[in-house]
Amino acid sequence: MQIHLSRILQAKKMQQKELAQLTHIRAATINNLYNQTAIKVRLEYLDRICTALDCPIGELLEHESVNLNELLNEKES
Repeated sequence: MQIHLSRILQAKKMQQKELAQLTHIRAATINNLYNQTAIKVRLEYLDRICTALDCPIGELLEHESVNLNELLNEKES
C-alpha cells in the first residue's frame, strides 16, 4: 500500500502540523502516514484527512499487488 500524503501536502503547501490541527489527529500519526511507516490507521482518520485535503481516498492511498504467500511467510519469520 502506498500512502501519498507527503506528495499531497507538498502540492497543497501544507505542513504536517497544520493537518494534525485541522483533523485533530496526533502529529505522530500524521508523521507515520507521511513517512509510510504506519502499520494500521483508523478509517475515521482517513475520512478526516481526505476531508481536510479535499481529495478522494484513491488519491491518498494506492493499492499495490503483493504475493499473499510471500507476505504470510514474512509475518511468520
